Amino acid sequence: MRQSILFLALFCSIQINGQEELLRALDSGNGDLIGQMFGEQVEISIFDQEQSLPKANAIAMTKNFFNAHQIDRFSKMHEVASKDKRSLCLIGKLVSRDRQFKIFINYQKSGEEIHIHEMRIEKEE
Repeated sequence: MRQSILFLALFCSIQINGQEELLRALDSGNGDLIGQMFGEQVEISIFDQEQSLPKANAIAMTKNFFNAHQIDRFSKMHEVASKDKRSLCLIGKLVSRDRQFKIFINYQKSGEEIHIHEMRIEKEE
């Protein structure tokens, strides 16, 4: 019994890393979850339609993209971090049933939280 309680306490204390959550959201094409990681203002570009948007508008634009393109998988191609490891740039590939997209995400980490301040999605030829 005591071991079960200890295991449960350890299990409940494990938190999902914000970066793992971002990768999982990209892999499943979950626009809602990605949007929750946006900062208050986001530079967003989808197919050369570049805009600086407040969080709510950026979430709507992201959800529209993911609703229109059912993502089968995401593969991380490259990641670069600043010297202090707080600012990161993630480059990857989103694969849908009919085409592939390249995605660039710039974000900052605050503890385990992620704050996306720029996202760009391009069609791959």
